Amino acid sequence: MAQIAENVSIREFIIERDYEAVFQLWQHAGEGIQLRPSDSFSEIQKKINRDPDLFLVAEAGGDIVGAVLAGFDGRRGMIYHLAIDTGYRRR
Repeated sequence: MAQIAENVSIREFIIERDYEAVFQLWQHAGEGIQLRPSDSFSEIQKKINRDPDLFLVAEAGGDIVGAVLAGFDGRRGMIYHLAIDTGYRRR
């Protein structure tokens, strides 16, 4: 777990523990994140099984305050979702 600023830590996403909070974060992140069937629990589980180290969360005081879901096809990297709680933006 990496420490960044003001008691915010970065760690790998744990689906059983984090999915609901991250999904809520995505729903309330504002424009730019469009949720689709591929964001369901079962589809995210498939993604985690394939690339567990490409989904990170930012945590502060036990709460999820940010998340990034990325992918890699062997040649290119992409960011699928990047969301930060409005109270933690620009830090």
